[in-house]
Amino acid sequence: MIVTDYIDRGGYTKRQASLIQAKMASKAKRVSLNGSSSKKQLHLYQNWPCFNFREAAYGNRVYSLSSTGNGHSGSFGIIDRHFRKSAGRPPTWTQHDALPTPVSIARDPTFGEFLARMIGGSARSLGRVAVPAGSDDWSQVVDLLLQETYKKAFNHAPTLDSISSPRGVTAMAYLSDPVGRQGSRGQRTGYGWQPPFDGFETIEDVNPGGISVLRVVVTQNS
Repeated sequence: MIVTDYIDRGGYTKRQASLIQAKMASKAKRVSLNGSSSKKQLHLYQNWPCFNFREAAYGNRVYSLSSTGNGHSGSFGIIDRHFRKSAGRPPTWTQHDALPTPVSIARDPTFGEFLARMIGGSARSLGRVAVPAGSDDWSQVVDLLLQETYKKAFNHAPTLDSISSPRGVTAMAYLSDPVGRQGSRGQRTGYGWQPPFDGFETIEDVNPGGISVLRVVVTQNS
């Protein structure tokens, strides 16, 4: 889940959020969503039937996210390692709407472009509007996932071995203002591990134990 909070000078928070299913490209520029869990995720994002969470920590309330008048609740992130130009360059990650069913990579936005357009003030056009502590189902789902996911740890033995990586790792960046004063980048804390770019396998996570969250908070400093 991606959550972007844009806080203006008056202290008002404009929030966009999006659920993302990350998948490996089957071939160069090709998308295949034929796995068992991929089909379920595609059905969820295309139809948004009423649902409740399986884990007790999330409660037993039933949610409906079918209303899409104010944006898309979910999309697919396709990671294509075939685009890599050199050994030191990561694969290309592009974002795709669930409808129509994605089958190829053409002029779809990269993950960076997707994130920037979620943050970009009045020009925000991706993700779906959520309200912190809001009463609608989508806003409450976002708040609930933010609250519960930070209580968990990420455990995946094939990539992390016996390490349990804590959630809530923070990185800060100070960007130059419109006047042109130079900014400085804060120091990142936490683990410096990143996944290898070779030897990827499609992981069909039948019973996921949690959800990863990237939360971006942008504030205007006068």
